[in-house]
Amino acid sequence: MKLKIFLLKLFILVLFNSSFLNAETKISSHWNKDKIGPTSEKDAIDKFLNKKKLDPVEGIWFQEKLGTVLIIKDESKNLAYLKFVIKSLENHHLDGTLFGTIYRLKDIDKFAVFERMNSKKKIDDTILGFMRIMLKKGETNEKAISVDEKQKLRNKLMKSEFALVDNFSSESRKNINYKYSLKKIFP
Repeated sequence: MKLKIFLLKLFILVLFNSSFLNAETKISSHWNKDKIGPTSEKDAIDKFLNKKKLDPVEGIWFQEKLGTVLIIKDESKNLAYLKFVIKSLENHHLDGTLFGTIYRLKDIDKFAVFERMNSKKKIDDTILGFMRIMLKKGETNEKAISVDEKQKLRNKLMKSEFALVDNFSSESRKNINYKYSLKKIFP
């Protein structure tokens, strides 16, 4: 089990370092500063969420310390999702921007997260972490192994309202401990 966790972290760190930043422009392949996303919940629902079969992670979430975010499937990449800031609590320059990219892992309720983090020096940084969608806040979901178990878990996760992100590494620092929770607003 420890070997699996080590190999998973190694894989993600290789992915993290290989697709990190364009050295010339300092723009990440996982986020950007362009206002290309919705800036209201109504706009997000109308343009991205209505009339579409959603995955459990997709929807509008409230992220503590940040504000309202939209997570939608990236149609150009398999098992990838885009995270947009709809309305920031403090920094309205983030509204409508792509804040991060989320990749689903083997388990339907677990994800690798690559997202923007603003440091106190106002230098943009990409941070890496793991996200878990939880059926009950603070509890680990039962592992789904068979196809039938995965489908049942997926159906239950569609009603889940909680997720937890644990960021542990960034471009400039290797051992960070930045955690936050998300609460689903829609659907």
